[in-house]
Amino acid sequence: MNKSKEILVLLSFIFIISGSILFPVIFSTNHEMAKEDKENYDSGKPDFYDLKISDYNPNIIGTGENFNITLQQSLLNNSIISFTNFTSSNSFTEASPTVNNFNSSFINMTIDSIIADNITSIVRDGATATSSPTVPPRVTSFRVDTDSWLLNITVDVYFTAGKTANVFLHKSTWNSGTSASIPSGSPIPLAATYPGANPNGPTIFSFADQFLNTTLTDNNTWFIGLNGTHAKAEWRHIADATDNSYAYNWSAGYNPEAVDYLLTVELGPVSTTPSPEQINLKINNTQVTGYGDGIGSGYWSNSSEFQDSSGNLDFEITSDWSATSLNITQVQINYTKTDLKAGANFDIPGSGQNVLWNVTRNGGFNYFDSRIINWSTITFTIPSSWGSIGAYNGGTSKIIDISAPVINGYKDVLVLGAGNGTYWYLNASSSNLLSSIDTYVGSNPTSVVNFTNIVHFNATFSAPLALNDGNINLSVYSPAAINNKLNYTHLNSSFGPASVISLGEWDVSDNVTQFGVFRVHVSWNNDTAAGFLEKLVTILGETELNITSPPDSSEYNLGDFFNITVYFNDTKQNLPISEAGIDMDVSGSAYSPTSTFDYGNGYYNITVNSSDPIFSSLGWFAIRANVSKQYYNNQSEIINIKIIDVIAPSITINSPSDNDLFNATAPLFDVRITDENLDEMWYFIEGSVLNRTFLVNITFNQTDWDGISNGTLTSITFYANDSAGNEASQSVSIYVDRLAPSITINSPNDNSIFNATAPVFDVSITDGNLDTMWYFIQGSSVNRTFSGNGAFNQTDWDGIANGTLTTITFYANDTLGNETSQSVSIYVDRLAPLITINSPSDNDIFNATAPVFDVSITDGNLDTMWYFIQGSSVNRTFSGNEGFNQTDWGAIANGSLTMITFYANDSLGNEASQSVSIYVDKLGPSITINLPSDNDIFNATAPVFDVSIT
Repeated sequence: MNKSKEILVLLSFIFIISGSILFPVIFSTNHEMAKEDKENYDSGKPDFYDLKISDYNPNIIGTGENFNITLQQSLLNNSIISFTNFTSSNSFTEASPTVNNFNSSFINMTIDSIIADNITSIVRDGATATSSPTVPPRVTSFRVDTDSWLLNITVDVYFTAGKTANVFLHKSTWNSGTSASIPSGSPIPLAATYPGANPNGPTIFSFADQFLNTTLTDNNTWFIGLNGTHAKAEWRHIADATDNSYAYNWSAGYNPEAVDYLLTVELGPVSTTPSPEQINLKINNTQVTGYGDGIGSGYWSNSSEFQDSSGNLDFEITSDWSATSLNITQVQINYTKTDLKAGANFDIPGSGQNVLWNVTRNGGFNYFDSRIINWSTITFTIPSSWGSIGAYNGGTSKIIDISAPVINGYKDVLVLGAGNGTYWYLNASSSNLLSSIDTYVGSNPTSVVNFTNIVHFNATFSAPLALNDGNINLSVYSPAAINNKLNYTHLNSSFGPASVISLGEWDVSDNVTQFGVFRVHVSWNNDTAAGFLEKLVTILGETELNITSPPDSSEYNLGDFFNITVYFNDTKQNLPISEAGIDMDVSGSAYSPTSTFDYGNGYYNITVNSSDPIFSSLGWFAIRANVSKQYYNNQSEIINIKIIDVIAPSITINSPSDNDLFNATAPLFDVRITDENLDEMWYFIEGSVLNRTFLVNITFNQTDWDGISNGTLTSITFYANDSAGNEASQSVSIYVDRLAPSITINSPNDNSIFNATAPVFDVSITDGNLDTMWYFIQGSSVNRTFSGNGAFNQTDWDGIANGTLTTITFYANDTLGNETSQSVSIYVDRLAPLITINSPSDNDIFNATAPVFDVSITDGNLDTMWYFIQGSSVNRTFSGNEGFNQTDWGAIANGSLTMITFYANDSLGNEASQSVSIYVDKLGPSITINLPSDNDIFNATAPVFDVSIT
């Protein structure tokens, strides 16, 4: 396959996968239709813009234009359809939708394996005995449908022996006089040959192939002629039939004959693998196009609209060369329905938010043919400015393709994998084209206006609007706290082109009776784009404030409460204003009054406490009252008041308290002293010689504190005065305890020796305010508290090194933090005596006499030594090595292994022992004389004796 053919196959594949290529003509048409539809819709659209809404709504909803919807289905048949004979019509069918206007928009068929064979064309045959001599020459016509090769001819002749004829070919021309084709031009010799062995019957005349170029002859008609060498070279014929062949003889011109000469021609194709053009191959009477390579293949493309309500499209394939075979290897048919619309609605959910569009096909679709499954799409044609697009069948999201180019401001959204459904819709969004609402009073931009102002409105768009492109609706709503209703509206339908558009002027006093934050709505829609914006405008009432009492320059004592009464009213509507807020300042400093009271008729009572620190400087004060209420203009008035002082400072002693007990360290005092005009604070400790001034709570002077007698009740007096000379004092009496507890260690004593068991200690500790007692053993890590005499902690005691002088310290403190300690040093001996048995040794054997033992026993505090012989009943003490007790020794069983244990202890109770095991043999040997016997007689030779000794 050459490159041109490859390109076409690739394009066929792209048609299947790309909706923008699959339906190129339909798309262009839909964009034009969209433009026309919008113009028609504008002329008859509902007057959405004139809608006046009484109740406030935070969003805007509306309708847009009806958008075009295009349905597409593509049939792709890759089954091979074969044709082998074109002598008659050849046809086939493909499935098509049955609904109206679901037409084919593009058809492409791929044709392959075109093969052309030779054709035997019987011009006329039949049985006859009639013949005419070929002198003069005879001619008869035959017709070809397309260029071809003339391979041979067969004529039915009657020749006498030796007679021949020349065969020639003539072109034709049209004789309008006879309305018939006649030979023209010079004859073209084909053959001069003897007719062969059978001169009386059909005879084949062979010659070099002769090309028949149909452009050189009239009506694709040619003539075969025989020019005999003798009158006996005859050409058989039959009576003339209505087959449109022509017969002539030559005699000073061609003379028509009413016969049909018997003739068969053998034709060969221009190519055995011809191009579609070479055989005039057509589908539905439209030419099949070759790839330009002449290798028996091509394609047929058609963009005509076809539809058949039966559900099948009929195709007829024809060729001028009847001996043709071919395959249709692929059929692609794109079906398109373009007469559908979908209504658009939009919602702008809030001020300045994007426009949310919904394009819904009411009733959905039931047009897709279930037999056509290769490619089904729906194309929504929507404005190119829309984004965030999604397509849905019911609740199912579908895959979309938006790669098609923008045409006339519209773009196509191709929904892939489409099908029938009762609820098809598209969601999208577009930018909110309103960018600002501007309000002016005079030439000043402002969002806060007074009741008497005239407000001018402008709307600014992010891009200029075309001339009169939609209507702009301005609505002003009263605050929700009032009634949330429409207060003012203005419609502008004549404007532009411009991006800033005037929306008229509003005299606030015409229809506002209550004040607050009014919502200004501006909305706009031109069916394919929209805008909605809200702006808050605060409208204020105009006011006046008067102080009705007390008279200016009134005088009050420091600490007095006095009242100020004010009246606040709406001057333009001549109405009192209640529920206002009041804030105050005194000579420029913020002040919070004790209380305020609203009488509900525009009058307010303000209670002032002259003891507030703000009046501490005494004298004249300018008290300003500022009265305000939301959505009214604030007002302020000033009254001058004089404050005088006659009250001494107030002193409260928080710490120390009466009869509190302290140690030698001066504590921190805590006193609260208040006065509007406090001047100085000081204290005096009984027995000292100085007054001590202070600014804040601190510790008492240590020198004065040291002068307090131990255990003596002592008075401390705090003083304060103010700038007016008023003085006050408060006193408290306390004790000082600066002595630590007394500790006496009764037991243990210094250098006492103890064993491994922790002993009981005995200490005497005294103090009038005793708090805690504890001890610490040198080498341990823990202080051990105790409440009475007891044993030392065994764990700490176990930590004392053997034989090492160790210090034990006892501690005590009192509740005032006075602390003392006493120590004692002791030894701990936790080792038993060391015993070494030198004699006897294990397994020694002794006789009946008790031997002397030899043992070595050492200990720094050795107390007692003793031994015990197994089997005896007495421990035998000893002070040095000596013989075992004979009585105990005599009790040892003869020959039995017997244990002897040596013991020793020290004065601390530590005890040790060592043992040894011995044998005692008290019996002599037993002798039996076997030979000789008593009175035996022997010779001079000494005999052998035989004795048994055990």
